[in-house]
Amino acid sequence: MQRGKWVALLLPFLIASGARSERLIEESRYEVYFTFVKVGIVEIKLYHDYNGNYKVQSQAYTVGIADKVYPIKDKITSIFNSKGTVSYSSNLKEGKRHLEDKISFYQNKGTFEFYRNGKLKRVAQFEPPLFDSVSVFYANRDNICGASGVKVTDGQRIGLFRVVCKREKNSTLVEVTLPVKSFLFLRNEKRPVVMEMTKDMGSTRQKQNTHCLWAYNP
Repeated sequence: MQRGKWVALLLPFLIASGARSERLIEESRYEVYFTFVKVGIVEIKLYHDYNGNYKVQSQAYTVGIADKVYPIKDKITSIFNSKGTVSYSSNLKEGKRHLEDKISFYQNKGTFEFYRNGKLKRVAQFEPPLFDSVSVFYANRDNICGASGVKVTDGQRIGLFRVVCKREKNSTLVEVTLPVKSFLFLRNEKRPVVMEMTKDMGSTRQKQNTHCLWAYNP
């Protein structure tokens, strides 16, 4: 059989193999309410590939009357591994504002490039590991109470992730301060986000700050 025929026969299997190189391992969906009115949806998917990388894809969008008053369509993708973030991109459409950010991390060189709306804004050096505002939670979710001091960046500055845990009988109160701008938290260093994590594998009740949209499985 000629070489071209072999390629034609193997092509479907090669495509299928490539499709399996990344698998969905977690999927979450949240409804966002203002008082008793549903105003938005947040969807987050976590993937893992055979190179040891994880990918978080998240999107948030308004629904109902909120979509007419102030429409929001935000999309964020973060790829990371044990050494830190590999790449981060966000496409934020909020009202009349449209903002696109991209951070390319070069872990071996210890540098990253920050782009805003397609223009290079910053090149900086760092000591790995360094995470973005999304991957820092997933990379440290198995030991969130020991994650204080982990470096995190939004491309414009590098800060330290701060966590204070207060263990109670059937739950743990976790105060999280993220000193960079984030899709998951409002930047407010004086008022950390407080979450209550129970022991039933997945129940996370937020105590303060309605902009906390991250779920943690203790």
